[in-house]
Amino acid sequence: MFDVSKMQLERMVFEVRFENAFLYWDNSGKIFNEILKGWPTATVETVSTQEAKVIIKDEDLILTFSSSHINF
Repeated sequence: MFDVSKMQLERMVFEVRFENAFLYWDNSGKIFNEILKGWPTATVETVSTQEAKVIIKDEDLILTFSSSHINF
């Protein structure tokens, strides 16, 4: 039997799915600008029509988003 109290959280994923995926194309630049306002040290790792990835090293956080979801 596992002793859950001795386990250590290694990764937590929060995912949001968009009903109107077409809004991703209209708003991806706005999303990046808002992220960079809140975390000036964030870096945009990749941007494509499939997915975008932002790294916030100060918070040890990787954020990816696409037309269907956001993961962080």
